[in-house]
Amino acid sequence: MPRLVHSPTVSFLNKYIQAIIIILFGVGSIGFHVPQLHGLFLTLIPPFLLLSLILLLSQHKNWSLPFIGWSLGVILYGIGIEWAGVESSAIFGTYHYGEVLGWRIDGIPLVIGINWLILAYCSKDISERLFKHPLASILFASFLMVFLDFFIEPVAIKLGFWHWPNNEVPMHNYVGWFLVSCILFGLTSLLNMHWKNKSSVTIYLMLFIFFVALNF
Repeated sequence: MPRLVHSPTVSFLNKYIQAIIIILFGVGSIGFHVPQLHGLFLTLIPPFLLLSLILLLSQHKNWSLPFIGWSLGVILYGIGIEWAGVESSAIFGTYHYGEVLGWRIDGIPLVIGINWLILAYCSKDISERLFKHPLASILFASFLMVFLDFFIEPVAIKLGFWHWPNNEVPMHNYVGWFLVSCILFGLTSLLNMHWKNKSSVTIYLMLFIFFVALNF
């Protein structure tokens, strides 16, 4: 296989990617705490999620057709699960999306698929660093998805990402998140794909800190 020639831009990203991610999330967190910038930063959420995914995958090493297929599958899985959840109220409870997250198809923002891919990619990577047994890894990766969602929900309600009756998040939501995550990671384990990406931990931690900060 021919050796890839790294451009100055790629070399810069590889060297400072963690700092770039931390700065971006830091700016976002500060921006939402400044009333004059609140509206602007709301409109930047979809491109911010896309940029986060690009930065994350820029550090992915094992590119292959199965991985590309898995990534697209996760995006479609996320959008499909959210659509089924909104339509039936059976998976997560009764909720609906607002207009903050941008372009929607039948009420479901397209960017939600990107969010699913970021969370699934990072959660799987982190879990497999800690647990070698497939079942333990699946369960812990699913826990990581739910753990982060616990801090996302209050912020999402406040910012109008989605809406729950009486602004109360039911336990049904977290149980549903865990079950659909277990299915996703269970199917993923059948593909026997593994990766280690130093940006996975950084982005997961920055998401955690970001939403914890916005809760106050």
